[in-house]
Amino acid sequence: SSVWKMDRPLHVVTPLVHSSALSQLAGRDVFLKLENVQPSGSFKIRGIGRTMQEAVKNGAKEFVGSSGGNAGMAMAVAAKQLKKKLTIFIPTSTLPFMIEKLKAEGAIVVVAGSNWNEANQVVVA
Repeated sequence: SSVWKMDRPLHVVTPLVHSSALSQLAGRDVFLKLENVQPSGSFKIRGIGRTMQEAVKNGAKEFVGSSGGNAGMAMAVAAKQLKKKLTIFIPTSTLPFMIEKLKAEGAIVVVAGSNWNEANQVVVA
């Protein structure tokens, strides 16, 4: 949902399903938590979303981060829900489909460095 209220988390409650195949292999019940159904596609929206909510409560007007993967996607989804600008620095190794997903969420994408450490150095400099 594009409507966000300060008192609710940015993540969704995800299903927990029993896996017969893994339970048989393990000799005990195994359940799978389907975090892939989060708006960002991973569990990372839980912590990143909460951190960004707190930052907004404390006066953050925009966000800057570095990640060409699931953490970046969580930042982009959270920023969009919070109606805040996000500039994200990604390495050249970031896959094109991820760049498009970040942009589709409204993130400003800056390519910097050949790996995450190099991209992050630009952010913290």
